[in-house]
Amino acid sequence: MNNSQFIEEWFKGKRTTKRNPFSRHYCNLQMDKEALYSYGTHFPLVKECKNGYILNGDSYSSSTSGHQNAVRWHAEAMGKKFVIIPYSMLEAAGLSVLNLYIIDKREDDYRTVKYTDPATGEKRERGEHLLGACVIRNGLKMDYYLSSVDTGAVRWGRGYFLTKLLDKKVKDVTEAFWYLKPVEVRNAEADDREIKRQGEWFFVYFGDSKELKEGLFPLFVGKKFSLKKCIHIHKGFVLPPHVHQEEGHHKVRDVVMGTNELYCRGTVRHTNGEHRMLKLGEEWWMAYKNRQEQSWSAEGRVD
Repeated sequence: MNNSQFIEEWFKGKRTTKRNPFSRHYCNLQMDKEALYSYGTHFPLVKECKNGYILNGDSYSSSTSGHQNAVRWHAEAMGKKFVIIPYSMLEAAGLSVLNLYIIDKREDDYRTVKYTDPATGEKRERGEHLLGACVIRNGLKMDYYLSSVDTGAVRWGRGYFLTKLLDKKVKDVTEAFWYLKPVEVRNAEADDREIKRQGEWFFVYFGDSKELKEGLFPLFVGKKFSLKKCIHIHKGFVLPPHVHQEEGHHKVRDVVMGTNELYCRGTVRHTNGEHRMLKLGEEWWMAYKNRQEQSWSAEGRVD
């Protein structure tokens, strides 16, 4: 029995606790009733959830990546309903694959990248894979989660996150992303105002320094006064983190704190280098956090 037949057997439900005898190497593939494994039970490739299959998106080794590609190919060829999520993120969120429902997913994205082989100097091409977003539900607690990759990450294919949504009964990926946006951002979109984003932070255009002075000090409208003399501009201000984070990571060059607002200008840099620098310019933008309840992220590439 070769690897392809072994994978098909597992998907068809013919599961026993055994190794694939095809390979002379230790535990090329292994299965039991719960999962199909790569080189031993330390790395599950796929498990069956309540209404489909969840494939493990964690990266481990080149040989295991080959097994993951084979499992993905067979799931597609056999018409199985599946999504790809790093099991390390599910474990961090306290979720068991066996209790999850697949609500919706977007297809993965692929691209071809040209590069120069450092050893030979030859021009080559390689394919890169971007994991598609999906929404899952925890069957025990009825919580909804969005799994996706941030397109604003420094490197294409990095910036994976799993987010627990505040809103219940999300029907698809589009609605999940919409619910992540604060109400102020949704209203700004409806008014066709300019919006920028870095990670979990949205920035809505406000205006120049004159408009900021008039907004903060309406009694002084029309009078000449210095912005610097009237308010304190925080330099290198790190935006307040989510409640589940120990510290923030989005550092803004200039920040003015209103009563309930944060006004930003200049550059926004991620202190861990996970996102590309965002340029706000010399005018002011209002900052809003997204509406996630809790989030888990993977810095490396997921498979």
